[in-house]
Amino acid sequence: MDDTPEFTDRQREFLDELPATSKEIAEKMGISKRGVRDHRENVEEKGVDLDYDEATHTWSRVDGGSDDDRVEQKEEEQQEETDTVDLDAVDVDPEADPDASDLTDRQRVIAHELQTGATIDDLASRVNERRPIVAEHVRDLKRQGWQIYHDDTADRYALVDDDHTVRSSEHIATRSRKANRWWERTHNRLQRDYGALKDVPDVDDGGDSAGESIVFGLGDLHIGDRIRRPSDGVEVYNTPIAVGKAEYTAREAIDFAEDRDREYDVGWILLKGDLITCEAIYEGQWENLDRFLNGQLDAGADAGLRIVSAFAEYFDKVNIICQTGNHGEIRANGSSRQANADLLLYERLRNIIGVIQEHGNALQNVRMSIGEPGRFYDFTMRSGSIKGHLRHGDDDKPQSETRAGSDQWRGRVLTHKFDVAWMGHHHSYGRFTVNDSDVFVTSSPKPPGDYAEKLAAGGEAAMDAEAVTRKIAVVHGVNDDGVTDVRAIDTRDYTAEYVPTSDELGLPSPDPVPGAVGPDAADAQPE
Repeated sequence: MDDTPEFTDRQREFLDELPATSKEIAEKMGISKRGVRDHRENVEEKGVDLDYDEATHTWSRVDGGSDDDRVEQKEEEQQEETDTVDLDAVDVDPEADPDASDLTDRQRVIAHELQTGATIDDLASRVNERRPIVAEHVRDLKRQGWQIYHDDTADRYALVDDDHTVRSSEHIATRSRKANRWWERTHNRLQRDYGALKDVPDVDDGGDSAGESIVFGLGDLHIGDRIRRPSDGVEVYNTPIAVGKAEYTAREAIDFAEDRDREYDVGWILLKGDLITCEAIYEGQWENLDRFLNGQLDAGADAGLRIVSAFAEYFDKVNIICQTGNHGEIRANGSSRQANADLLLYERLRNIIGVIQEHGNALQNVRMSIGEPGRFYDFTMRSGSIKGHLRHGDDDKPQSETRAGSDQWRGRVLTHKFDVAWMGHHHSYGRFTVNDSDVFVTSSPKPPGDYAEKLAAGGEAAMDAEAVTRKIAVVHGVNDDGVTDVRAIDTRDYTAEYVPTSDELGLPSPDPVPGAVGPDAADAQPE
């Protein structure tokens, strides 16, 4: 029996990075330290001896990294055999009627991944199985009558049945490449527009002229997503509803400040990512994909401008801190955190604010700062007496009760030395304390599947106690000693009146200020 170890591409990538620390490997591979640990354990199970140097925190191979020639030759031959599945050679019963209920658990996972397109390596990594076995699963799906398309230019496979989400005659990889080109063009244009603006102010620590500041945190709007009620197909969440909920949460935050009847020096707006996803590019027919993507970006900027305008009217000074999320990655390979729809949204919102400040003599009290695409953003508040830590949260645990969660957040506090931290991603609300530092976890305005049946048409919250009290954002005070009063913003006062009509949604055309330098929204407007 041949017991030669078989490594996935990612495991080989892990081995190629050795010797290195876990942090260095995580950064180079674009994964978390937990992901590094998983790769380490997997290769050790396959017989690779690793050594850990406590002095340098470095992992290395005991054998120095040399592999037997027979191992490399076998892996290369196997990869050649399984990189491409010959779908034309698969015999399909002409009377086959594919039924999802007939799939095994593993086939169901593979079929789900194929709905948005995947390579054989992607599937092998997803189900933790060898490539030949995954290739056979793909052939078996074809035998059962599932329509599977192979894009040989991108070497990706996808389900193209009418009953699945990939309904376009244009293949997933082709559409992804078009979206990637749109991202590059839009990013470059936004950077040029920003460079043409003069003296755009950046965020500072806010000062402490008053005894307290207000902090409002919002994320996971998922503009571009749609949720339909299963009973009648009515959309209970879509782009206009998302924009309406964004404005609603901002108004609720201001109501909180007014109710407390105190003097505030700064209103802080923390945008935690996944505000825009653009994932709907894989649904339906788009004669003009650029127009659709620009429309989503336009709607996101509309939501941001509604929040900023409300805060600028109430507070003497407004500071906006932005962090990207993980759902808006729109490049075909999905590996670049730079190709993020949130980043484009923040750049566009920054440019609009700059144009209005320079040419419209408004929003003069607003400052905005965009974090580098990555995991976190550290900043100071109240003349440096408070240190904040903003992160999206896709690599973090939303609580500290478990041993792993407690260790993780203690490490965060020791590394970043923050007084208050905020994160989203998990679509749940929570607050906990680690080493005397507060951590806020906020939910999403997008209703989860369990609540879809409890929402009325048009996005109005139904009079169900569980749905009405769902927490979707957070607002709190902060002084030189830390967090003061807190309010979790729920949907009890939300109504369909907040949802903009098609005429109200989007930005003015052609520019936020006619004749000024700035992003042109004309191509995002309905024809």
